[in-house]
Amino acid sequence: MDWEKILNGRNIFNRTIRLHKTDKVSDLPYFKEGFWWVQSVSASIPVDLIISLYKDASRSKVKILEIGSAPGGKTFQLCEESFDTTSVEISKKRLLTLKENLKRLKLKTNIIHSDILDCSFKEKFDCILIDAPCSASGILSKKPEILLKKKKILKELLAKQNRILDKARGFLKPNGIIIYVVCSILSAEGPEQITRFIKDNDSFKIKRIKKTMVNNFKGELKNGMLTIKPNHYMDQGGMDGFFIACLENIN
Repeated sequence: MDWEKILNGRNIFNRTIRLHKTDKVSDLPYFKEGFWWVQSVSASIPVDLIISLYKDASRSKVKILEIGSAPGGKTFQLCEESFDTTSVEISKKRLLTLKENLKRLKLKTNIIHSDILDCSFKEKFDCILIDAPCSASGILSKKPEILLKKKKILKELLAKQNRILDKARGFLKPNGIIIYVVCSILSAEGPEQITRFIKDNDSFKIKRIKKTMVNNFKGELKNGMLTIKPNHYMDQGGMDGFFIACLENIN
């Protein structure tokens, strides 16, 4: 199908179509039929990375824990690629949206409604994707109200990110991978968080991200970690700000 023509948009990266004009999403062609979903390019990159890391594996045997799964873009990517996915979401409202989208798209995942800090699992995972709660400083253009956040709130977010990372390491198999993601361009929530984690956990190292691992996306790679800034791909309308790091359990 010619999705650019059907949706009156432009293919800006990989399989992502950016619309010139946005009507009510549910009224757009083939939405109700489940042919596509809404997701930013930046938000799709972490799963592109996972696909690259496990390109030679039997994906149905790769157990992935997704933390902070709703509204579901990354979940849908993982399910479409046939990974054995368990999705954890703390928000009941957002979880309902996830379930509605999964039904429309005819996809399935193991869903857990819980705070990840309260979870326990009988089996460990090959890969853990952490979509951590953050300041959302990378999406200011969409949510300018976040400028009102106070330093106290940021401090609480940093502490929660710390706890989630520390909790997740216990769910990971030896040689397993943690993908840490925030829609933030604040160093404290990105590189500094990872530096702290590596310092406190000598059984982990940074697995360096290469451009070939993310479909040659033109983000900013520094010390093996990827930062996507709002001014990247400006000729195509810019991007959401994201930070992505890959951590390997070398225990």
